[in-house]
Amino acid sequence: MPVRWLRLASLLFLMIPAASSSEVVKLRDQSVVRGRLVSVDGDTLVFKSTFGTLRFHRQQVISIVFDDSAESVALVPAPTTTTPNNAAPAGRGRIEVVFKDRQLSSKIGIDLRKDWDEHVRSNHILVELLVDGRVAYSTADTTMDKTINKGHRTELKNEIELADFGVDVESGLHHAKIVVRNRDTITYRKDFEPEPIDMVVPFDNLEIRPGEVYRLDLGISKGKLKMGQARLVPIK
Repeated sequence: MPVRWLRLASLLFLMIPAASSSEVVKLRDQSVVRGRLVSVDGDTLVFKSTFGTLRFHRQQVISIVFDDSAESVALVPAPTTTTPNNAAPAGRGRIEVVFKDRQLSSKIGIDLRKDWDEHVRSNHILVELLVDGRVAYSTADTTMDKTINKGHRTELKNEIELADFGVDVESGLHHAKIVVRNRDTITYRKDFEPEPIDMVVPFDNLEIRPGEVYRLDLGISKGKLKMGQARLVPIK
C-alpha cells in the first residue's frame, strides 16, 4: 500500500466522527488511521474501515489506541525472529529471479559480411530487472556459439543459459519488470531468424517487506520465444 494512500486515508478518517469502540492506529510515517482491528495474521494487522480492509505490517505500526482512550495504548513491537542468511538488512527486502527453463538462443544472418560488428552486437542477449522504472540488474551474453557459412550469407547463433539472480530493494510497494531481449531488436530486425527476442513480464503492486525475500519464478516457451507463466513466491 503506497504511503501517499495511507496519508490520504488517514486524513479522510479524521474528517468523520469516530465510531464507538474504534481503534486509532499511528504509523511510523506519522499517519493516523481510524478503524477496527479484526485480525492479526502473522506480522500483518488487518483493519476494517469505511473505505474497506486495510492491512499493515507490524513494523509499519508504532501504536494502537483502543476505544479512543489515551490510557489504552498497545505498542506493536518489531518481530524478534532471526533473519535468514539470504535475507536483506532490516528495512530492505530482496527480489530473486529464478528461471525454470534456462536455455535460450537467437540467430541472425549477415549478407556479404556487411555491418558484421553491428549485427553481432544486435544479437547479444540481455537480461534486465527494472524496479520502479530504474534498472536494478542487467547482464548481457556477448558470445556467439555457432557460425554457419552459407555462401555469401553467414548465420550467427547465440546460445545462452539463463542464470538466476537477486537484488536488494527498499521495503514497500514496487512495480517491477523483467526483460529478456536482443540488444537491438529494430535496426536489423529482418535479419533475425525467425525474429529477435523481446520478452517482457511486468509485476505490478509488488509488496516487499523488510527482511523478506520474494522469488519470481519464470518459464519460457522456446517455440514462441515468449515468457511463460510467472508467479510470486514469498520466502520467509
